[in-house]
Amino acid sequence: MPWEKRGKKKYYYRNIKQPDGTWKKNYFGKGLRAEVESMIREKELAEKKKQKETSKQVTDAKAAHKRQEKSTKNIVNLMMAADGYHNPASRGWRKISKPRNKKGTNPMDDKQPNAKNHDPLDVQQCIERARKGDESVLPLLQKYIQKNPQLLAENADLATATHHRWITLLSGEDFFKAQCLWGEIFQLKEQLTEEGNGTTVEKLIIDQVISTYLQVYYHEQKNTKRLAHSTEVPASETKALEATFTRHMRSLCTYSAINAISAKAQIEKAVNSALENASVAS
Repeated sequence: MPWEKRGKKKYYYRNIKQPDGTWKKNYFGKGLRAEVESMIREKELAEKKKQKETSKQVTDAKAAHKRQEKSTKNIVNLMMAADGYHNPASRGWRKISKPRNKKGTNPMDDKQPNAKNHDPLDVQQCIERARKGDESVLPLLQKYIQKNPQLLAENADLATATHHRWITLLSGEDFFKAQCLWGEIFQLKEQLTEEGNGTTVEKLIIDQVISTYLQVYYHEQKNTKRLAHSTEVPASETKALEATFTRHMRSLCTYSAINAISAKAQIEKAVNSALENASVAS
């Protein structure tokens, strides 16, 4: 709120909202009281500006995470379908089974191949056919993944951008804290990688876990700071933390499921290899 100049002197005025919704111009003079009120107002405006900037940063960080989440979901669905797995109605990953008709034959065998049904560029259609038990599209999906390594590179860029945005929000201008956070998520990534089987799908999910972990960290830190000056946290903030924590737990559950599938696949591969070697030896 401006100082108003009258002659050679300046006087401080401030508009204050009244209980009935109207605004009243209050006079604070030119002495100590005016200086104090001016500093209080400047501080309030600075805080509002900072809150607005932070709100924009949070919006941008959430948007970045949504892009990463969408990319990860698409690539994971693609790679799992290429390996013969699907996640119907998000109830858990399972092996795709061949549908059988009453005579015990595969209904897909009766479907005549055509350019539309077997177009390798129509990835979504190939995934849908794989989910229905059509093994003929699995080589097409695997070939598409091999020919498009940029999918993984783009997803890695999205993950890094998402992590950077949340770490910036958590650390602010504290560069030491930012470095500590980068070190912390690097250790978390190493730990999850060591616990897993080193598959590409696991690495994608690990990046997703780190993104949700940072979001939970941000909301917890925000609520802790608020409790330092208030006795309670707004319901909206509590709800946001609960929603973020749910997403984080879902990411961890997905990682565990993929980890189990990868371990089982490696065991089956080792057993089959041993059986083949034994057969050759005999």
